[in-house]
Parts: sequence; structure tokens; C-alpha cells
Amino acid sequence: LAGKKLLIVPVSLLMADLEGIKSFLYAWLQKNQRTTPEYTFLQRSLRVEGIDYVGVGNSANKKDAQTNAARDFANYLVREKLLDEAQLPCVLVISLSLLTNPSAKRSMPLLGTKRPFEPRAMGPGDNYINRIFDQKKLEEVFIPYLRLQVGSQAEEVDFTSDIHGGWSLENAKARLNEYLQATRQQIGLVKYTAVGPDHNRSFLAESTVFAKRLNKHLYARETGSNKVMASRACCLSLVRQLYHAGEIEAYTGEKKKKKADEVPPTEFDIEPEVEEKLTCLLGKLGLEPNLEPPLPDPTSSEEHNMILHYKLADFEAQERQSAQSATMSLRQISAKYLEEHNQCLANPEYSALLAERSALPVHNFKARILDTIQNNQITLIKGETGCGKTTQVPQFILDSFIESGNGANCAVLVTQPRRICAISLAERMAFERCESIGTSVGYSVRFETVLPRPFGSVLFCTVGTMCRKMEAGLRGISHIVIDEIHERDVNTDFMLILIRDMIQANRDLRVVLMSATIDTTTFTDYFGDCALVELEGRTHPVTYYFLEDCVNMINYVPPPMDERKKKKRKMEDEVAADAEENCNLICPAEYPPLVARSLREMPEKEIPFTLIAGLLDHICAMNIEGAVLIFLPGWNVISTLKKFLQTHPRYSRAEYLILPLHSQVPREDQRIVFRPAPKGIVLSTNIAESSITINDVVFVIDSCLARIKMFTARNNLTSYSTVWASKTNLEQRRGRAGRVQAGFAFHLCRLGDVSAFLKKAIQPPPLDAVIEAEYTLREMKALDQNDELTPLGQILARLPLEPRLGRMLVFACAFGLGGAMALLAAHASLGSDPFVMPPDRRRLSNDQMRFEARTNSDHLAALNVYQVWAAERERNGDEAADYLCEVKELSASALRIRNILIGLDFPESALSDKPVNFNTNFCPEHAYIAALLTSGLYPNIAYHSEGRRLFTAEGKFALVHKASVNCRKNATFVFPLFTFTEKASLIKYCKSTTCFCLVCPA
Repeated sequence: LAGKKLLIVPVSLLMADLEGIKSFLYAWLQKNQRTTPEYTFLQRSLRVEGIDYVGVGNSANKKDAQTNAARDFANYLVREKLLDEAQLPCVLVISLSLLTNPSAKRSMPLLGTKRPFEPRAMGPGDNYINRIFDQKKLEEVFIPYLRLQVGSQAEEVDFTSDIHGGWSLENAKARLNEYLQATRQQIGLVKYTAVGPDHNRSFLAESTVFAKRLNKHLYARETGSNKVMASRACCLSLVRQLYHAGEIEAYTGEKKKKKADEVPPTEFDIEPEVEEKLTCLLGKLGLEPNLEPPLPDPTSSEEHNMILHYKLADFEAQERQSAQSATMSLRQISAKYLEEHNQCLANPEYSALLAERSALPVHNFKARILDTIQNNQITLIKGETGCGKTTQVPQFILDSFIESGNGANCAVLVTQPRRICAISLAERMAFERCESIGTSVGYSVRFETVLPRPFGSVLFCTVGTMCRKMEAGLRGISHIVIDEIHERDVNTDFMLILIRDMIQANRDLRVVLMSATIDTTTFTDYFGDCALVELEGRTHPVTYYFLEDCVNMINYVPPPMDERKKKKRKMEDEVAADAEENCNLICPAEYPPLVARSLREMPEKEIPFTLIAGLLDHICAMNIEGAVLIFLPGWNVISTLKKFLQTHPRYSRAEYLILPLHSQVPREDQRIVFRPAPKGIVLSTNIAESSITINDVVFVIDSCLARIKMFTARNNLTSYSTVWASKTNLEQRRGRAGRVQAGFAFHLCRLGDVSAFLKKAIQPPPLDAVIEAEYTLREMKALDQNDELTPLGQILARLPLEPRLGRMLVFACAFGLGGAMALLAAHASLGSDPFVMPPDRRRLSNDQMRFEARTNSDHLAALNVYQVWAAERERNGDEAADYLCEVKELSASALRIRNILIGLDFPESALSDKPVNFNTNFCPEHAYIAALLTSGLYPNIAYHSEGRRLFTAEGKFALVHKASVNCRKNATFVFPLFTFTEKASLIKYCKSTTCFCLVCPA
């Protein structure tokens, strides 16, 4: 734009509702006795009889073109003094004030405001050429800039600055630089990592600072839509941690006030009867409006009963749960187990399975493992993937106790990182012991539990379930086995804190940490003395290749990139800035030039389906029997690749079995994956990376990517990022091959130096994150001022739900809607959806939309789905209900969650099946449920503008998700306020919306 001035306009102005200008113009013409305007959509123009002017408007659709033409015509009326500027809608007044500034006229085309077309002009003069040039610049320069600004606006929102000393994105970086300069530390040491595909790229910023008062380094790791936002967020986290550590003061300067989009106030009338009822209710409760109840006195000597009267977590070890064990002593129970064990040894089927187990490498270390566990409280077991440690070590422990006559004194808890791992491993171990699940082996995961016998048993569970069980203590638990310890997360670190305290109080408790790639130094430093057992050998060797090897092996040439993709990549400033980080641009000299050229033409983080198909052809040509396991980052990629292979001329044949493995796949379909299939192609996320073993897998194709979910409390945004898998993850995935014979692994990333991706010490979470979590819990009245759990907090701690959703469920029970809200809380917590859509469809079908039943609510539609399903099951049984799900494309597994929640901490009467009427225009329960959802999902509140447009509570722009029942053309709502489950960042979609009405039923 050389030689031109760039007119900077707030994005909120460009995104504002301009529909009012059309209505205003129609009213003005009618008042002045003018004819109705005529639009010519082909030329995008507006004409009015008697006025010698043509309003011009350009847009990608008819509606916006009309609006732009009306705006241009109104500009002309103001310039000709036919219309007073003060009469115009407020949004247009700002634009017209720019028109009176001569210096801004050359910049007007950047805003989409065109100079009028003069019908009497001969030929395309300079004005016409300039208008075409400016329109081109608008499309190529300003629209990508606009898209970037809309994303950064939502990121700049800050709900939590007041609890962090007033430090915000605007003032944090300058203060951090002052601190670094004062403490003589280097300024600007920030590491950036690009995450996500080119069309949805974000950046991760990491940095550390040394705090002298604490004598340790503070670490921050934040994301942003671009490097600037990521850097600012990272600096903000460090500054807030320094503030809470007492290193810096609170911010005392003036805060910059940003004018957010103005959401028009919504007025409604409350009937006198309703107002009287509210006043009466407040009087009975002793409450006054707008007054917070006083906090409890911390110095009060009043005694509180801390005994919990509601049901604790299941698997209370060594409780006499059966009538037979209730009359037997521990010695008698141990003798009984020994007798059953000896009978199993005489069983030919058990003997055959025992021979298979003895062939595993871990069996050679059985005596050493048992001796080490017996003589040490903490034992580290490090063994290659496939050595059998996950299934055999718990059985070694259990069988040793049974064979020594102490079987009743053994209770082993085994943690797994994922639900499917815990369930499949429990089923596998029960199979190896020739038992049905629930005898000596069981599992307990969120919403699904099969308990084993109370004595002499092994229970598999997820880490989150384990943390909830530890709240009631570990009475009767003899061993805790933490598998895949390298997959650390918040729950794992929290569990390790509890275990470290428990082993000090209980010297008989034994803890076993297992992994294929465990960092022994980390856990030795954390626990103190730890014994190490290293298992040698893998069953079969695995030959592995990297991207350049794969390209060279099959002579792969990527398909030509179309012009649209080329243009998009050129517009990505961040991609250009990070070109030097693109490893595909560097090819070792030992490879031919064709390989180097192919690598350069392959986007680094895009998964090449054609290359995967070429590798599958290469595998078929090898004539080696065995299944293929393909690691992919998420469900969308799995669905897309499955569809790609199903349309492939070779792999669409019936002889090839394409099986997805994902948490969204029903349990029955997941079991099919574990059945032998010589020509099976399994498409899986990282859930098949550890613990789960598909025995017939010989080939692994690894995309080297993983999808992670991140939530930023500062701006209430949820984002999903596709990131590179670590070197440890690649080794784990490689180990999935070669279980039955020599295997092959194809990693679709270049071989290069792998930088450190994990810190080598178990670290606490950032201090600012802890402060925000405590603030949220206090705001919910779950924590008191002494950081003790309130009665409400004690209930929420035992629910497998987020605290806000748990509180919503508690309130619902008081309204007699516990059953309905249990289903909706489970849906919100798991992110499950009652509707299933094919990969090629983004919107709901007409049959699915009918479940909305005029409620304008995704949540109530889900509840309606459940009631229809439950009624069908009651009338015709489970098979008919499953058929209904298939016909209506419903997810049966998500619907069963509500029944499982019935068994949690609330009495069944509070979660009764009170039906909600969906056959009437207004049902009181609809308003109650909407109000409860608002309390549980707050601050996820939005105001409906038009179409799919919403303005969130912070005044930022968002869209209704396309898979919502509220995503309809020309949708109108009686009440414009919505609550929503989740707001996805970057794209800014509001998922699972509900329109709520404040008119209370009589």
C-alpha cells in the first residue's frame, strides 16, 4: 500500500451489526415520500427514483452486499445535506465522521466503502481502476489481518488480573524486563514452538526467571495465536508468580481502559406475583439482595463434625462384602484362595496360558522383582515396551501372596493413564487367570466399575479415580503399581504428593513405578532411596525408518499443491518467519536430490495421506502377515483417513479391515481391535501408545503428532493444539510393533537432534495457577478463608465432575431435577454428544433437529434424546434402543452415563427419573434447567446478535457451532441471552448453547 495511508478501524466496528442502516434508510425514504429502493445484485448497487445516485456495495453474499449498498447511499445523503448525520445509527456515525476528513478519503476503500459509480462516466477511468485495486487489497491484505485481530481480541480478555496484583498483558512485560535488569538476568530469553497445522497455527512460548527470595527458577509456558501474544502471556505468568512470591509489588499505575463491544441491555418485566414470591423467599432465607453473606470467623471455637455421611468411593479394601467371607477369618480366606490356585495349576487351559506368560522377558526377572519389592518401599521397574511388565508384575505379587498362604492380605491397585487401558488390561489379566472379570481382577474408571473380590485382588483404575479413592485412605491396600509413570500430568503429580506422605505413615505400603522410559534421577531425588530393576530385551527386534527413509524407499513424490493452498501459505506471516525451523527444508547429503525436493514440497505438520497409502502398498509388497497400526493426532484425522482409505481402489476391498481406536468409539467396537486380523489397519490416537497391546501388530506408521487440550483461566478460552510427539513417545509407539515377530516402524518426521521437552524434576504448578484455582473455589464457597473444604466442597471433591458442574448438580437435586442434570453434567464433563454425524456432514439432520422441540437448547435436546431412548428401552429392550440410536444417529454410550451417575454420592430419590415435558410450548422445568445450566457454566454467557453471531460476556465476537440446534438460517429468539458449555479459541465457536428465559412460571 505504498503511497497510501492505512486507516486503522477497531475490529469491533467492522463486526458490528450494520443491519440497522437498511431499516433506517427504508424509513427515511418512506417519510420523505420516496419509492422503495431497488437492488441490483449483479452490479451490487442501490437506486432510488428521483435521486441521481447509485449506492454501491460489495460482499461475498447477497445480504451483506445490500447492507454495504445502503451504507454507501446513506453516505451520499449526508454529503449532499439531505440527511442529518445525528439521525443515523450509532455504528454508521463513526464511519461517516471519517468521510469528512479529506486525508482519510484515499483510505476509505480499505473499509469496504466504495466511491459512487457515475453512470455518465465514459470508460473505466482512474477512479474505477483505483476502486478495483483497493478491493483487491482488501481481500488480500486486510481480511487476513481482520481474522488475526478477531482472534487476538478474545485472547486479550483478562478475568483474573485483580487477584494477581493488577498485573495484566499491558503492563507485565515492561515490569519483567525491569526485574531482569535489576537482578542482572538476561532479557528476552523466550523459546517459541509452532503448534497446529498451517490453517490453524498457534505458538507456544516458554521462559524461566530466577527468583532470589525463593532461591529457585520460576517456569512459564503459555500459548497464543501468534508469537507476540504467546510472549506476552508467558511474561504475564512470570510476573504474577513473582508477585505472589513477594519479589515484586502490586501494580499501582492507571489501567488502560479498552472499550469493548457494547452489548445492548436486555429489559424484561417481572410479574408482580413473581416479585412477591422472590421477596417472600428472600425473607424466609434471611437474605438481602446484592449482599454477600458474612464469611465464617476463623477464630471461632465452634466444633464441626468432619465425619462424612455420604457414600465413599467404591473398593473399600478388606470389607466383608460377601456373605461367605463375612463368616471366615483371614487365614481361612487365604487357605481358600490357595486351594483355588492349585486347582488352576491343574487346569490344562491355565497351564497353556501360563506357558505363554513364562515366555515373556519379564518372567526371567520374577524372583528379583519380588525380592526388591519386599525389601523396599519404592521400586522402579524399567523395561522395554512389550516385555510384559504391565500384566505380569501385579500377578507376580498376587500369586506370591497366595502361594505363601497370605492371599487375603494382598490388595493391589494398578493405575493406568487412560480408561481404555485400565479396562482392556483388566480383561486381559482375567483371561490369563481363566476367570471372569470381577473375580480376582477388576477395574474402576469414571462412570464404569467392575469390582473384584475384597481380598486377594488386583484393581485397575485411572489416575483420577485413584486420587478420589485415596481421599478415604488406603486401609487394606498392600501395593500400589503406577504404570506408564512417564506420562505425567496434574493428577499424577497430585497422586505422587499423597503417596510420598502416606509411605511415611505406613511403612508396610509398597509402591512400584513402571515405565519403558523412566527417568530414574527424577524419582530418586523426589522419593529418596528407590530400588531399580531394569528388564532387558524385547520379544522381537523392530526396524524403524524416518521420513526421508520412507520417501526414498517408495520413491514418493507429493501431489502438486493447488493455487489456493499456495496463496494461503504465502499469507501466513508466521510460517514465513519460521521457515528456518522447518526441518523438511534440510535433507542430508546422502539422499538423492529427488528426496530433498519431495521433502521441501511437504508441509511439515500436515499428514500426507498419499504417503501413508504408499507405505501401505510397500507393506503389502513385503508379503508379511500382520496388522498395521497408524498413530494419528485426533478423531477428525482418523475419520478423514478412514474415509480416504475406504475410497481407495485397493483398501476399500472387503479383505482389508479398517478399525478406528478412539475414546469416542463404543466399547463393543473397541474390542474388535484386539481380535487377530491379518489385513487389519488400526487407526488410533496415543491411547494405543502404552499399556494397550494389539498382539498381531507387525507394522507401525507414526504421524509423530499428538493432540492436546489446553485451557487458559485468564481469558476463559479452550484450545486444542496438535503438537510434535516427544522422542519418548516415538519409542513407545515403535514398541507396539514386533510382539509376535520382527516388526517395522515408519516415523513420518525427519531424524534430527531432539531438544529437551521435559523438565527433569517433578515441579509444582505455576504459582499464579494455584492462586487462580483457590480463588475460583472460594468464589464457589467450596473453600473457606482458612483453605479448608466447606461441606459443599467436601461433596464436590467426591464427584467426578468439574467443581462448577458438581455444584450445578447439587442445586439441581434441591429442585428435584437431579436425574436430568446428572445427564447434562456428564455430557458437559466428558464432552460427549448425543448425536453422531458422518465425517462429511457438519450440521445436524432434520431428524436430529426435531429433538430440540422448540426449546432453543442443545442441552435440552440431549435430555429429550435420553428420554426417547429410555422409553424405547423400557418398551422393547436394549436391542430396540440400540437400533433407535443407529437410525437417529445417536451415541448410546453417552446416554448410559446418566445411569452410572445415579450410583454416586446422592440418594436415588434426589436423582429420580422425573420426566420433562417436551410436547408443550412452555414447561416450567425448561426454565429451571436453563437457570441451573447458567449457574454451572458461568461465566460462559453470550448475547445473540444475528444469525450465528454471539457476543460473549467480555464483549467479544463468537459464533454458534455448526453442530448446534441453534445454528439455523434466519434464526430468531424471544430472549437473546445464551449460556454455552465451551468456547474454543482461535476459531471462537461456542459449543452446546442454551437460550434461557428469565420469565418465571407461575
